Amino acid sequence: METAKVEKILNVPTVRFKELLNNPELLEGKEGFWFLNPYAFPNPAGPVLRKIRLDKDKHWVISDIDTGDDFEEFYDKHFKDAELFMHSHFVWMLEGDSIKGHLY
Repeated sequence: METAKVEKILNVPTVRFKELLNNPELLEGKEGFWFLNPYAFPNPAGPVLRKIRLDKDKHWVISDIDTGDDFEEFYDKHFKDAELFMHSHFVWMLEGDSIKGHLY
């Protein structure tokens, strides 16, 4: 991803993830909810910029910004095939008040 785009994303005012969960219509006209993940699980190389969006079926999809691919669980199951919070290593996201990101 181009540095200029990352700078634009990070300059947009922050929104709490909990607010987005309660008002998914905030994503209308946006690419997604962009946030810095404190580490890249399972390789603690972070922080890593990630994007969350809703697919056409209104399922939450988390994307890997480095590759542009939808992030895959270790059991070859795409997050787009199930609700985001069904996956144990994303339970930390339920603490929506602590996650801040940018709608871009």
